[in-house]
Order: sequence, then structure tokens, then C-alpha cells
Amino acid sequence: MLASGLAGASARLTLSENRGEELHAIERILSCRPSVEQLWQAISDPATRRLTDTRPLMKHILVKLELPR
Repeated sequence: MLASGLAGASARLTLSENRGEELHAIERILSCRPSVEQLWQAISDPATRRLTDTRPLMKHILVKLELPR
């Protein structure tokens, strides 16, 4: 479920011109309090990577979590 949420949020982030939509997508993902390991697993999932480019989303999540890139 986290992987599909990331794919959807990443697609919105990539297509969005509205920063509010981007932040809302990130907040929704982080609201379920995934661990960093869960985030990496979901982003590394081949199904997620086939659906979308997760790099822009991951950059925003790392900034939000204040983790090193």
C-alpha cells in the first residue's frame, strides 16, 4: 500500500505546478508514520519504479524528515 501511495504522490509531484498539492501528497505519506526502511523498500519496489520516477518525491521526503541525501 505504501508503494502505491508513493507512486501516486510522485506522479502528482512530478505533474503538479501547485506546491500545496506536493506538500499534501508528502504529508499524506508521512502521516502513516512509515519508517525510513519502509520508505526505501517502497521506493525500491520494481512496481513503483516502473510506474513513476520517485526521485523528486524522495528528495522532498528526505527534506521533510531532515535526513541526509
